[in-house]
Amino acid sequence: MDLELKKYFDNMFSDIDNNIKLDEDQISAITNENDYVLILAGAGTGKTTTMVGKVKYLVDIKKVDPSKILVISYTKKAVEELQDIINDKFNINADVTTFHSLAYKYVRKIFKDRKCDIVDYNIREEIFYEFMNKLYKEGKMYDLMNTFTSQTTNIKYFGYGEILYKNYYKYKSYDEYFYAFKKMKIEEALNVGIEKVVDELIAKKINYDEYITTIEGKLVKSAAEAIIANFLYKHGIDYEYEKEYTRLVADRKPYKPDFTLNLGGIPVYLEYFGLDNEKYNRIKEKKKELHNKYNNRFICLENIKLDEIESVLDVNLKQMGFIYRDRNYVEIYNQLLDNNKLTEVNKLKKLFYDTIGQIKENKNRSEYIKIVNECINKCEDEELVKQYRKQFYYINEFYCYYSKKLINTDITRFDYSDLMFYSNKYMLDKQFLNDLDYDYIIIDEYQDISDGEYTLARNTSNKSRAKVFAVGDDWQSIYSFRGSNISYITKFGNYFTNPTVLSIRKTYRNSQELVDIAGAFIKENADQISKDLISFKHLLKPIHFVPYDDRIDGINIDESYEYEKLRELILKIHKVSPDHRVLILGRKNKMISKIFEYNKDFIDDLNTKVRIENIDDLELDAMTIHKSKGLTYDEVIIIGMNKNFPTEEIPKFWLMNLFKPQLPDEPIKFAEERRIFYVALTRTKNNVFIMYNRNTKNRSEFVDELMEICKEKNK
Repeated sequence: MDLELKKYFDNMFSDIDNNIKLDEDQISAITNENDYVLILAGAGTGKTTTMVGKVKYLVDIKKVDPSKILVISYTKKAVEELQDIINDKFNINADVTTFHSLAYKYVRKIFKDRKCDIVDYNIREEIFYEFMNKLYKEGKMYDLMNTFTSQTTNIKYFGYGEILYKNYYKYKSYDEYFYAFKKMKIEEALNVGIEKVVDELIAKKINYDEYITTIEGKLVKSAAEAIIANFLYKHGIDYEYEKEYTRLVADRKPYKPDFTLNLGGIPVYLEYFGLDNEKYNRIKEKKKELHNKYNNRFICLENIKLDEIESVLDVNLKQMGFIYRDRNYVEIYNQLLDNNKLTEVNKLKKLFYDTIGQIKENKNRSEYIKIVNECINKCEDEELVKQYRKQFYYINEFYCYYSKKLINTDITRFDYSDLMFYSNKYMLDKQFLNDLDYDYIIIDEYQDISDGEYTLARNTSNKSRAKVFAVGDDWQSIYSFRGSNISYITKFGNYFTNPTVLSIRKTYRNSQELVDIAGAFIKENADQISKDLISFKHLLKPIHFVPYDDRIDGINIDESYEYEKLRELILKIHKVSPDHRVLILGRKNKMISKIFEYNKDFIDDLNTKVRIENIDDLELDAMTIHKSKGLTYDEVIIIGMNKNFPTEEIPKFWLMNLFKPQLPDEPIKFAEERRIFYVALTRTKNNVFIMYNRNTKNRSEFVDELMEICKEKNK
C-alpha cells in the first residue's frame, strides 16, 4: 500500500471520531475488488465500520457514483444508524434501505398503474375479525373449534377456550359474543382491582407486545409515543397521530408532526425527540424553526427520560391552556378490550396468518392447492386425512378472503410476503425495473438472509450487473424461525461464482480469554466456518458460574430462588463496579417476566429498563438473547439455564411444515441453540455471570460443557 493510501485509511473516520482506526483485516476487506466478496465479521470486530469504510472508499478512491451504491440491512434501527454515518456525516448519497423498503420500491414500479400500500397490523386485525364474524353467522363456529382442537379438553388455538367453546351457541355473531365477554371481563376486573388490571395491560402493550399500541389501538413507533398518546387519551384531549402538516415545508417533503392536538379549534403540535445524533438534531432544529416561523403553538419534549414524560407533558399542557376531561378506569378498560376483540381467538389468528404467510413466501405459492392435495393423498390414516382436509378448508377459505380484501378499486395492499414474491417474480422481466443501475450491493447481517431476501439481492445484482459485498457472521445466525437460511453464508460459493471470503479477526469488545472459550464452544459444530478472533484485552477469568439450589432442607421450592440469588449477584457487581452497565439475558420472554413476578424488589421500567428498589444509580437492562444481538454491555448475567435450554423444537403445524424453507441439516444437535448461547456470551466487555442449578438434572447441558471448556482453558 502506498503512503497516500495508508494516510487516507488512517484518517478515514477522523472527521467524525478520532478513536475509529481501521485494522489490516478491515482495509483488506474494503479494498478487495472481486465481484462477490463475503466478509466474516466476528462479534465486536467492527462490522459497521467496515461497511461504511467500503462505501467511502468506493466514492473517494474508486470514484463510484454514490447513487450506484445500494446498502441493505434488516431493521429500521440499523438502517438509520448507517444513514446517519453514510448519508449525513459523510454526505454520501448512497441508497441505504431495508429489504422491506427495497421490495416495496420495486413493487410500486412494477405495479405503477395502481395505488399501492402496505398491510399494517390494524388492517390484519380488522380482516380477521370480519372473517370470524362471517364464520359465526354461517353457523361454522362449533365446527371451526373442533377442527382446530385435538381433544375437547385442550382448546389449543383459543384464548380462554372453555368460555367460547361452552357459550358460542348463545350468540348470533362474534360481535354479540364479544360484547358479553367484555362485560364479564370488566366485572372480573372490578372485583380484583381494575386500576391494577388496566395499568398492567397498558404496560404490556408498551413493553412486551410485538407491536407498540396505544390504549385506542393506534400503532406507534416508540414507547415514548405510546406514553404520550395514552396520557392524552386518559385526560380527554383530542389529538391525531402523525397528521400531515398543511403548509408546504422547505424541502417540499410531507411533514407529519408526532401529534396534532385540538385546543378549542386551534392546532397544537407536539414532537418528542428521543435520539441524540447529528442527523436527528438537524431535523429537530428544522422543525423548531418551522413552528417558530409560523407562530404555531408547539410543545417540544426533548432529552426526557421515559419515566419523566408524563410529568413534563402535564406541565406543558396546562401552560398551553388545556383543560382535562379525565376518563375513568372502566372507560379505559372498555376501550382496551374493544381494541382486542380477537383475544379469544388470538392463537387461531396467529396460526392462520403464519400459515398463509409461509405459503405466500414459497416460490410455488401459485400451486399451493395442488401441493396440499398431493400431501393429503399420500396420508394413509383416514382420520388424519379428514382432519387435514377440514383444516385446509378453513385456512384456504381465509387465504382467499384475505387476498380479496387486499385488492379493491382504489388501492392494492401488499404484506411482506407479497412484496418479496412479486418483486422477485417480475423484476427480471424485460419490461420492468429497467432503470436499476447499481454498481455495488452491500448487505449487512448476511447470516440472517432468507430465501426471498437472497433472491431479491441476487436478482438486483443480476439486473444491474452489480458487485456484491456481504458482511456477516455464521456464528451468530439465530433467526431460522424468521426464515433465515444459514447455508447462504456457510456455502457462499454455491450461490456466487468464484467468491472471495475474508475474515475480520480483531475484536474490540471481548477479552482474548472469553474469545477463546466462546470460540471453542461454537466450533463444536463442524459446519461453522472456522476463524480465530484476536483481542488485545485480557481478563483472567471472564466467565463466572453462579450456583443456586432447587431444594432447601430437602423440600422442593419453586424457581423463585434463582431470582433471589440474581438480586444478590447484581448488588455484588454494582458494589465492585458502580458505573458499569449490566444486562440480564434470558432465552425466552417469560424468563424475563419472572424476574418481576418472583422478586418484588425488581421494578419493570419501560422498554428493557429494570430498577431495583432503593438503588438509584444502577443502569440495568433485561431482555431476551435474540433482542440483545448487536448490543454491548459492561457486564452480562445469563439466567434460565435450566434443562429447557436447549430444548427440542416444537413441531410446527403440518401445513407450515409443507411450505417452510428447506434448511440444511447440521452435524450437531441444537446447532442454532448453540449459536444463541454464543451470542449471549459475547455481549460483554468484561464478565459473563452464568446462573446455574446445582442439581445436574435440572440444568442446561450447555452449562456443563462450558464448565469443561473453562477448566481446560484455565490450565
